[in-house]
Amino acid sequence: MKGKISRREFLKLTAAGAVGLGASPLIAACAPAATPAPSKPIKVGLLITFTGPAGLFGPPTKNCADLAIKEINDKGGVLGRSLELVVGDDATDPQKANEEMNRLVYQESVDFAIGMHSSASREAAKPIADKEKKLYMYTPVYEGGECDQYMYVLGEVPNQQLGPVIPFIMEQYGGKSWYLLGNDYIWPRNSNAAAKKFIAQAGGSVAGEEYVPLGTTEYSAIISRIESSKAEHLFQTLVGADGIAFQKQFFDFGLRPKVQTLTTLFEENSVYAVGAEVGRGIRSSFAYFKNLDTPRNKEFLANYTATFGEDAPPVTSLSESVYEALHIFALGAAKAGALDVGALLKGLAGVEFDGPRGKVRLNGTDRHLAQHIYLGEVDDAAEYRVIKDFGLIEPGEACRVA
Repeated sequence: MKGKISRREFLKLTAAGAVGLGASPLIAACAPAATPAPSKPIKVGLLITFTGPAGLFGPPTKNCADLAIKEINDKGGVLGRSLELVVGDDATDPQKANEEMNRLVYQESVDFAIGMHSSASREAAKPIADKEKKLYMYTPVYEGGECDQYMYVLGEVPNQQLGPVIPFIMEQYGGKSWYLLGNDYIWPRNSNAAAKKFIAQAGGSVAGEEYVPLGTTEYSAIISRIESSKAEHLFQTLVGADGIAFQKQFFDFGLRPKVQTLTTLFEENSVYAVGAEVGRGIRSSFAYFKNLDTPRNKEFLANYTATFGEDAPPVTSLSESVYEALHIFALGAAKAGALDVGALLKGLAGVEFDGPRGKVRLNGTDRHLAQHIYLGEVDDAAEYRVIKDFGLIEPGEACRVA
């Protein structure tokens, strides 16, 4: 399809440290057109990241959104209306996120919005959705605590990703001392605060904690401090290209055999960018891995490949979350029987969906998602091998929304 990039080209760009792709050619590469509905389509604003340090997350996320919309429209749409996607690129920049949400709401007149972007971008875009009373479904892993009245949150939170995982790793693999490294904004800082709590509860200690600006490429001084700290574990909360650059330097420094790495954002495309030699042994905690061995996931991946080709950017937990959000929206709207925001907010409460990541359930009290949590480890083929399923984990009551 004209405008598409191959998986090989995508990974070459990613390995260079950032995906230098503008949104236009990717947005132009749409999925096969669905059968038109007789009434006005429901316009879905999708705010994601195609450029900047988190640019590698955009292409598979757009594909997953297209696939979900095709599936929903092929079954008659939502309340007799088709879904139509309108995409915005936040460029890993909160100011750009604000501008793009403005465009989606005021120029494109979207009916609701889905966000798969950083927490910093969420805080910049959220006031616009609030002002115009638009449903805003936020899907990626994040730090927890979001209590907005017009928002549902589908991403993994620290209570899920770290609560059962940190004590398991310490018991299973040994080592009590941790070093925490992240980008300098709300998600890494709040995630690390949660990590410190779970480390202490498991009888461990923190040997060091550091934060770097988004876009950092040089880590030699930090790696030296990690080595000097004698830490046995590293908890990494770096985003996209930053995490890729760090892991390459960490490996070159010779610390991979000495310091075990746990991450909550180093997804499959990041692993492919560093390769098997560098990535082998990295562990990550997610609600979805591409290699989950379940019939529903195999069906999902088969449909993804049939739609976008063998060379399409691989699916990750981040991109799959948008696929789930669209199907959950369709179920919630059908339950509500209406599309006004008040009805939707009530209709979504308690919705269950049996999807690629397993059965999930939206908590109507604080509007977060109960979901399976898996621990994966990078193997010799640069693939995550799922080594533990912690079962369905509740998000924990972060707040109550009136």
